Amino acid sequence: RRPRGGGPVFGHHARGPRVKPRIPELLSAWLPPVVYCLVIFNASARPSLPGMDAFAHQDKLVHALAYAVMGALFHRALKITLPPRFEGLTVALATGLAALYGLSDEFHQSYVPGRTAAAGDLAADFLGGLLGALFHRRLAPAARPNSRIDKRPPFR
Repeated sequence: RRPRGGGPVFGHHARGPRVKPRIPELLSAWLPPVVYCLVIFNASARPSLPGMDAFAHQDKLVHALAYAVMGALFHRALKITLPPRFEGLTVALATGLAALYGLSDEFHQSYVPGRTAAAGDLAADFLGGLLGALFHRRLAPAARPNSRIDKRPPFR
């Protein structure tokens, strides 16, 4: 049975065709990272956040943890929506997206009274995005058995 909107568009891989993602799959893949980016934008728009002075370099740890979540969310979205031939690039792409958002966030903070842009924060964002993407790659199953995008059998 062919999916609505045409047949396979991403070609074939060793375990069968991968079909074009539909709108629900795209939303389930990309809505979480977009919403998370909006949450970070909202937090960055505040002049200060409570409890951010408990210990030295706490802000770097918070940046790394926040962007680790973002890196994992971007990796998940890319893994769901990219064709199999790009599977080896998902960590780099997720890290790059997180780092680019971190750069835009630092730029945004430079205009918020009481906030400053810092290269150390951007480095923490990059490292967090990388670790989150690597963590997700390690934990994410190779094939999502219930996905309509990829109907590969789990074992062969």
